[in-house]
Amino acid sequence: MDDRAARHDDLPAGERLAALPDALRARRPAGQVLVYAGQVPLSLFVVVDGAVRIGPRGPDGRGVLRRAHPGRPLVLPPPRALGEPAACDVVLADESEIVFIPRGALGDGQGVLELVESGAIEALPLDAETA
Repeated sequence: MDDRAARHDDLPAGERLAALPDALRARRPAGQVLVYAGQVPLSLFVVVDGAVRIGPRGPDGRGVLRRAHPGRPLVLPPPRALGEPAACDVVLADESEIVFIPRGALGDGQGVLELVESGAIEALPLDAETA
């Protein structure tokens, strides 16, 4: 794990990511769009508490609902997909606590990848199969 995340080994995964330099933590309302289909996300969103709907937006509310669980936040896009266009919209389904992590705050990104691979956080792919 890179030095920035290693300093916070004793914290839960969501708190560790929130402690990265330049990470911003906020409560956002239901309906807040995090990523639009076709958009190239250049930063990570970590949903610490709340839920997201992945898929087409519209009055029918279709899409896949994913909820962050205590101690196991959601991260999107998956770190390896930074810079790739999202195939679907991601909208907060509930009022949610999120952490926005600019790409520059990730260092080499290895720390986030290790958290995903260990199961400490769940990465949400933004592809057609998810939606």
